[in-house]
Amino acid sequence: MDAVHENPFPGLRAFEVDEDHLFFGRDEQVDQLLTRLRETRFLAIVGASGSGKSSLTRSGLIPSLHSGFMASAGSSWRIAVTTPGDDPIGNLTESL
Repeated sequence: MDAVHENPFPGLRAFEVDEDHLFFGRDEQVDQLLTRLRETRFLAIVGASGSGKSSLTRSGLIPSLHSGFMASAGSSWRIAVTTPGDDPIGNLTESL
């Protein structure tokens, strides 16, 4: 078999949106985020550096939204992904 297999582990970087087929094991957390989003229409995902916030968001939550898990809420979702850095408010403003 000469098929080249994709490495399912991104190393130290976060999973990206198009790598959702490689991202697994956090379905319960994604479901909790979707439930919260249905209730509040806003999420701020915060946690320690390296805890998996970006991977959970990019390869768990965003693909679920794109797949229609919240279709009843309409299709005009604005998704803004930001990193706080040295200027959290400025970075959030820029991403919005």
